[in-house]
Amino acid sequence: MANSLNGLANLYFQQGKYAEAEVFYQRALQIWEQEVGTEHPEVADLLYNLAMIYSDQGKYEQAELLYQRALRTWEQAFGTEHPDVAYALSGLANLYSELGKYVEAEALYQRALCIREQALGVEQPEVADLLYNLAVLYRQQKKYDQAEELYQRALRIWEQGLGADHPLVQIKTRR
Repeated sequence: MANSLNGLANLYFQQGKYAEAEVFYQRALQIWEQEVGTEHPEVADLLYNLAMIYSDQGKYEQAELLYQRALRTWEQAFGTEHPDVAYALSGLANLYSELGKYVEAEALYQRALCIREQALGVEQPEVADLLYNLAVLYRQQKKYDQAEELYQRALRIWEQGLGADHPLVQIKTRR
């Protein structure tokens, strides 16, 4: 049942129906916490999803707490070098970037990047996503040389992995 609730919540989130998504995420979270405990990776998934909703709505304090809790849970469950940990680090870094906490965001992006490169290899689209986010962070700080290098590296990875005509590549190059 929790998986179905999570699926509905994901659908509503993608449609921008945050209130509906939040209700279903909360219900799924309650079920998972009762079934497997509060420190289970499934719980961390839901915490992360709720954090994204709160971040999109400008509820930054709530989002930060949930991102941090999801990060701790994934670190305890999988270890500090697992790709899911990189996912949580990236979410928290995105939040910090949005809040102008550039030093904190950069450290988290760098850590996530190292994890993904070691776990997946340096030429993977998931690595390119982090390179792109880090490039945006550098651009916001007017560190244009660093940003350009990362943008170019991300673009190369996407073009090699997805093809230059792939919609994602087209979207990213227009920004």
